[in-house]
Amino acid sequence: MKMTEEENFELNFRTMMPTAGTIMGSCETVRTTTRTVMASHATVAATTESV
Repeated sequence: MKMTEEENFELNFRTMMPTAGTIMGSCETVRTTTRTVMASHATVAATTESV
């Protein structure tokens, strides 16, 4: 069964979309974690200064 270039591209695209979604999701998780860590650092710094 020979696939045309267009069909092949579409198949690759469909295969890659979930992968891209997963990568985007993990990037978002990292970003959120970084933000949380930075916020807690700021809180610690503020607490240390006020003491």
